[in-house]
Amino acid sequence: MARDFPEFDLATLENPERRVDRSLLANGELTLVNVWGEWCPECKREMPQLLDLSHRHAIRMVGVSWKDTREKGLGFLDEFGNPFEINIFDPDNELGFELGVFGAPETFLVDGGGVIRYHHTGYISPGEVSEKILPEVEKWR
Repeated sequence: MARDFPEFDLATLENPERRVDRSLLANGELTLVNVWGEWCPECKREMPQLLDLSHRHAIRMVGVSWKDTREKGLGFLDEFGNPFEINIFDPDNELGFELGVFGAPETFLVDGGGVIRYHHTGYISPGEVSEKILPEVEKWR
């Protein structure tokens, strides 16, 4: 059930002057896109797994700060760590709506051509890293 990552044009969480679009994900590099929010307890629980995927497994990660304020989103990253190369700021659910996000966290594996190859709904447990996420990454790397 592969589909193109939707078109978008949004600011980054880190810099309101910097805008990013779908080309961020259609650059030839496999990327895990994680939709998260400061208000989301499961997002806090899965952050150690995301940090591990980013650092130990060298998987490129892009975050989507979803339905948050800039201040709260930045505070979350300061407190729990930041595995993301960049965070797309989506306070009004523009990108979340196009992705069909029902709740955070949700994670999408996007191939180098910008096609969604895998979608994980909910919290990524430590066991799911090795049982689900890494096998999918290896399949599309």
